[in-house]
Amino acid sequence: MAYEPFILVETRHKREMLVGQPDKLNELLRIYSDRRSNLHGYTLKVSMFNDRPTAVLQYDKLTGTLISNGRDGQVLDVITKCMNFTPVIIQPGHKQTKA
Repeated sequence: MAYEPFILVETRHKREMLVGQPDKLNELLRIYSDRRSNLHGYTLKVSMFNDRPTAVLQYDKLTGTLISNGRDGQVLDVITKCMNFTPVIIQPGHKQTKA
């Protein structure tokens, strides 16, 4: 049994509880794989430093959010499409440093 936070059951307006039989291991593995590969457009916070030239953060006046260009921005775009989530870029605080 596994809680699925990303799928809203329309008829009950509740989140779905996925149930798999212990003797059907392949089904449980598929359910787990589906849960981590499709986030159903869920909003996910992504922390990113403004570090030219690989990560160039810019403020988008239309949406009021940060967008990323450069290599890191391209990688984020690919991951976003593959995992089906909506990224919200946040900058780390002043006391946090790059690794």
